Amino acid sequence: MIFKEEDCVDLAKNKKAIQSSISNLSHIDDASRACKDDLIFDDFAFHTGLEENPWWMVDLEQIEAIDCVRITNRVNVKYQDRIKNIKVELSLDGNIYIKVDPSMFEWNGLDSLDVNIYQAAKARYIRISFHSTTYMALKKVEVFVRRIPGIIMCGRGDGFGSRILNFIYVKYLSEKTQLKFGFIWPYRDEKRENTTFVDSKDVIFSKEYLKKYHYDLKQIYSTDIFRNTKYIADIANNKYHKYPWGGFFTNVFLGKSHFADFDFEDYKKSFSRIFYDIDFSSEYVEIINNAKKIFSKSFIALHVRCGDVIFDDRQTMRYFQCFRQQNAPTQRIFPLQIVLEIIKKFQDCSIVLFSDNSELCFKIKSYLGYKNLYIADEISKTYFGENCPKNIAMEKTIFDLILMSQAQKIFAPIESTYSILASYIGENCEHIPFQTFFSYEEQYRIIWNNFDIVKQIYPQYLFASLAYLFSISLNLNLSQKEQIKILETCYEVDSKGISSLLALFRVYFLANEADKVEQFLEKIDKNSFIKTLLYQQAQNYHNKQYFNDYFANASKNFPYISYVALKIYQEQKLDHKAKEIFASCIYPNLKKDSLFEELNKVYSVNSSCNNYDFIADKLIDVAKNKKATQSSVSQFSKFDDASRACRDDLIIDDYAFHTQEENNPWWMIDLEEEYQIESIVITNRIKYCKERAKTLKILYFSKEKSSWNELQASWDSEFGILKTDIHNEITTRFIKLILNECTSLHLAKVQVFSKGKS
Repeated sequence: MIFKEEDCVDLAKNKKAIQSSISNLSHIDDASRACKDDLIFDDFAFHTGLEENPWWMVDLEQIEAIDCVRITNRVNVKYQDRIKNIKVELSLDGNIYIKVDPSMFEWNGLDSLDVNIYQAAKARYIRISFHSTTYMALKKVEVFVRRIPGIIMCGRGDGFGSRILNFIYVKYLSEKTQLKFGFIWPYRDEKRENTTFVDSKDVIFSKEYLKKYHYDLKQIYSTDIFRNTKYIADIANNKYHKYPWGGFFTNVFLGKSHFADFDFEDYKKSFSRIFYDIDFSSEYVEIINNAKKIFSKSFIALHVRCGDVIFDDRQTMRYFQCFRQQNAPTQRIFPLQIVLEIIKKFQDCSIVLFSDNSELCFKIKSYLGYKNLYIADEISKTYFGENCPKNIAMEKTIFDLILMSQAQKIFAPIESTYSILASYIGENCEHIPFQTFFSYEEQYRIIWNNFDIVKQIYPQYLFASLAYLFSISLNLNLSQKEQIKILETCYEVDSKGISSLLALFRVYFLANEADKVEQFLEKIDKNSFIKTLLYQQAQNYHNKQYFNDYFANASKNFPYISYVALKIYQEQKLDHKAKEIFASCIYPNLKKDSLFEELNKVYSVNSSCNNYDFIADKLIDVAKNKKATQSSVSQFSKFDDASRACRDDLIIDDYAFHTQEENNPWWMIDLEEEYQIESIVITNRIKYCKERAKTLKILYFSKEKSSWNELQASWDSEFGILKTDIHNEITTRFIKLILNECTSLHLAKVQVFSKGKS
């Protein structure tokens, strides 16, 4: 059960119960003893006789919504396994019972069982039985119903700043809706290189706070509460709850656009109070109190984040994601050229540099030589001592956060959640994204003009600065020549930064300079490039919008571009497309590269056992972009669903079309004219439920016989491609696919190959 006991009422407490039999081990009012709150048992509360299917039942005296039935087994482990055959039933009237499916059972070994109903049904009578010839003996039966309308749960698992922003947001919504506040707190290991360390919940929060608000659930990234089509008032009425326990997971932390009636000013006014109401551990309370008063001067803060944004490959490979003007990693970069410009503008003020990279801060201070330029690490050492950066990273994170909140102004990237959090905690602290402080034109000029200075101070930051500069070039609609200059420089300063080539090649393609892409691909590590291009997270390709560049430019004149296209098709399990690329574009260049010769071992167009000889013969896919129909549509269907299986402008991750679950679902295409068919190739659904296609039949309509006729076909070893075995001349206009069972039909691609019209 997700709810804590304090969230619930035990409806069975001190209620009357009955059981199927008694034995010499029974006591006075034996059955009801399992519901008593004033008895303590060493082993069991009640005990039936030996019988077939013994049962126990409680009467709640009135019909109630049920959240959980908690059954505590007897203590003696010798007899605990009797509970394995348990059955739980609910009834409104004591006559008709409904069974609770075992999928709703949550076992704690054999010691106890939570039957999580979560108000899916109401009941007055709850009956428990063992389905075997045995005794029934249990220690306790409790029937819980929530005393709260639901829970709103914060579920972020990334850095401390994002977590606490989510934390405060959810606490604020809890106050407005009367839903209970809850949170999860995944630990982030400091041993993971270039990642943000977050300490365990037991170190950060008090035991009492954890007992009341922490829930042991897996992290769930959820957008349950995300769009401004919803109202806080409706959330309060539990109108939109997603989870069966009545509530929400949310990873959002800025609610301005997430509710139509969200009062952002009220949220900001409440923020500091809600933060300081968090019951941190005594150690953290002391750190917070000292950080408030350790630096007495008025100051301006700059938050220069490095860590994963600058040095983690999983972040840097997303710098040029989908050729966007803004994406998350680049919006967290604070170019050093901009940092230096801001410091110079405010050189008469006290300035404190905050960063997870002390070396960078000291190099900036050394280069500028300003006496009133301070480093947060130096200030924190006056409290923690010399070892603080290595040994107590989380404590220093809290210390720096509170210190930063005392600033008059904080300059930071627009998506620096840590600095946003600090500005909200400090009620008189202004958060200023540098992107709003300087225009795009000013940023562009500052970054280019100070390029050599960054090379002198901290060259490791150049790649990130140039990545941000490229994002500005998109906003400014700069010429392809200017964009190429940035991207070529980006690759020059860090040849390992393969991600810059994604954007560079896109600009080359747009400029009709595919030959330059070909030249680059011939020289670079193609496996590293393809790995970056195909990077995915949560089953989504981050660079999917680049794929068509390689499909469109694949030709025998560009074998390396064709090689990339082939690898994309392989990744998507579109093996027939990969083989087509190999046969028409790479095979003619076989001797040019050992990589191509390796592919020949796989696809060997001259092999007698090759099933795809027809590709080399330049057959025509006469189904391409033709209209199709299907037996039904489902919740998974899209616009013109059936025809998607024949479209050549779509990239299919899983399936093209999807029928309902029904008897003998079918799909049919009209080729518009009669064609002599050489081969039909069916690509099964790519990711899930491939086995549903096992009874697939391929039929063609014979105009001469005026009937549907079946074609022989065979699946490949991976159950991914179904190909016809056509030995006689077949002419048709209509092809039909049908399953010989009750299920759903969903396929990724249908191709019908012919030499031309009949």
